Amino acid sequence: GKPYQCPKPDCYKSFKYINSMKRHLQFHDGNYPFPCSYPKCAKAFKNKYELKCHNRLHTGERPYKCQESGCGKAFRLPCEYTKHRRAHTGERPFKCTWDGCNAAYITCGGLASHMLSHSNDQHFCCEFCGKTFKHKMSYHSHIRRHTER
Repeated sequence: GKPYQCPKPDCYKSFKYINSMKRHLQFHDGNYPFPCSYPKCAKAFKNKYELKCHNRLHTGERPYKCQESGCGKAFRLPCEYTKHRRAHTGERPFKCTWDGCNAAYITCGGLASHMLSHSNDQHFCCEFCGKTFKHKMSYHSHIRRHTER
C-alpha cells in the first residue's frame, strides 16, 4: 500500500514514498500553488508554465518540432529542442578551459564528464576486481563484463 498519509485535515491522499508526501505538503503550505491534476501524481509547481511543461509528461505532447529536413524529432521542453539542434548545427558551446585542450561539448554534462579526465580522481571502483574508473559509462561497461559470464 501507501504508508505515508497526508497529515493535513480534509486531505486523504497517501503516498508510497515519504519524499512524495513532503512534496505534496509543500502544496498545502502554499509554496507550490499549481498542483498536477492527473490521478496518482502528487507534484505541484511554482507557476503555470512549470505545470504546463510537466503535464506534457502525462499527455505526451511534444510541441517543439525539429525543422531539419528528414529529422522528425519533437520535444517536450524548449531546452531539449535547443540541445538537439546542436547535433544538426555542430554548435558546441561548452568548451574545456584546461590549457591546451580544445574539447567542446553540446551539453554542460558532457563537459563536466570530460573535465574528470583532467583530474587524477577515480570516482568508480569495481567491487569484483578493484579496478577504478573516472567515468560512469566506462565503469558500467566494465561491470557488465563480470556479470554477463
